[in-house]
Amino acid sequence: MCFFVTAVLPPGTAPASLAGIFASAAMTCVALPNPKVVGLEPGEVWASTTCGRCDCGTVIGSVLRAPSSAQVDARDLAKLRKKGWSEARIGRWVAEKDKARAKLERIGPRPGAEEAASAIVEALRTALTVVDYVGLVLHLYRGSTASERITLRERRAVRAADLGEDDVRSLPEDVVLQVVRS
Repeated sequence: MCFFVTAVLPPGTAPASLAGIFASAAMTCVALPNPKVVGLEPGEVWASTTCGRCDCGTVIGSVLRAPSSAQVDARDLAKLRKKGWSEARIGRWVAEKDKARAKLERIGPRPGAEEAASAIVEALRTALTVVDYVGLVLHLYRGSTASERITLRERRAVRAADLGEDDVRSLPEDVVLQVVRS
């Protein structure tokens, strides 16, 4: 299990057209076809931004992955039970979350993580010179990046002029941070 950050791009966008801009934030932009992503608009492009092996330790969403947020909320368990999950399945899910959180605590944030947030904000703003909007999504993958089922929970539209480092640091998993022109 590893975290990966992906970009959501407008229909018809060639990810390569943003690769140089994303490189300024130590990211890439490569098409990552995954027909199992639920919540994309028709024609939107799903693209990997990962330069290395994974994005564990990324500054994106880091505030929400702090050790204090590692506890499983009783409301989460109630929702899973309501969905019909067995206690054994819930136990496996909790164990997976614990394992992922332990890994994050072990590796900690990447060196230069604070500077990375600023670079990501600048890259997203610069990307708007090429496209009408750009989105970022953080997801904890349990399987293949090309075939894992992902349900996007919401889109948070933020004007480029209002985008700040806190927006990047506080991005929850499976939520699109959609940056739009001012």
